[in-house]
Amino acid sequence: MQVPEYVRRIEIAQPAAFKLFTDLAGVNRFKDISDDLNIDPFDTIVQSVYYLPWAMLKVDPAGAQDCYDASVEFLTSVKEFDRLCIEGTRSPDVDEEQVVAGLKDLLDVKLGSVLSTIRVA
Repeated sequence: MQVPEYVRRIEIAQPAAFKLFTDLAGVNRFKDISDDLNIDPFDTIVQSVYYLPWAMLKVDPAGAQDCYDASVEFLTSVKEFDRLCIEGTRSPDVDEEQVVAGLKDLLDVKLGSVLSTIRVA
């Protein structure tokens, strides 16, 4: 796939993942969030972010490194978010607000950093 296709897949999956996870967090189903990180719509985001730097390399070699760095940060943050959700299943110290804040950071800030490296249409 080419860069615009990856971006489009991310833009379609992002709101669906956010809604799904905020709904699950609202009823403290943190284990379900952790499990659902590995299926659509969130997996579409992860896979697109993973392959996006390689697609960028073909059209913008200089920008590909920035995209790669932001992608690594996003993928690392996914693991941290997963750990937060797992901790939420074990500890009453993790609540809905923390999970939603982690989700917003992941899907708005970290994913936004990846998308901001795209300089091709």
